[in-house]
Amino acid sequence: MQLNSKVDDFERISILLHHVVFSYEQAHEKLIGTSSKAILQELIKGLANTFELGDICYISKSRSLQENLQSYIDNLNMSKYYDDVTVEYLNGSFIFKIKECKFAKKDSHIFLSNKHTCPFAILAAAVIYYSTDANLRIHETEFDVHGSRTVIEQIKI
Repeated sequence: MQLNSKVDDFERISILLHHVVFSYEQAHEKLIGTSSKAILQELIKGLANTFELGDICYISKSRSLQENLQSYIDNLNMSKYYDDVTVEYLNGSFIFKIKECKFAKKDSHIFLSNKHTCPFAILAAAVIYYSTDANLRIHETEFDVHGSRTVIEQIKI
């Protein structure tokens, strides 16, 4: 198969990322018997370390949380795969929403229960952690055929 463009690469990799995360969550719950949410804090920390490797989505320790989140959201919104990606802060939690997600329309959400987590919400949590060092809890993503909504809660330990 010949690739038509870089956009095709992004789409294929993003669909693969969705299925890797969803399959991992299912396997973890099946084998361990508990929700995969228990390991997301460590996954978020590991992903945040990748921002130290270089200029990824213009995320930097020298920028504020708001600047880093806006940069991440702007990068997502520049693609043709979402009509609107937003993050809002409400009562100590971040609400990450993707509206009109083309991956949802390509059946990435069709087999999901609400025990799964949007991979792009996991990356948003990594940006939040990288910028704040706050402990986070990602709640189950609410998926539908149009997009998703994920609550990322700052927790005090």
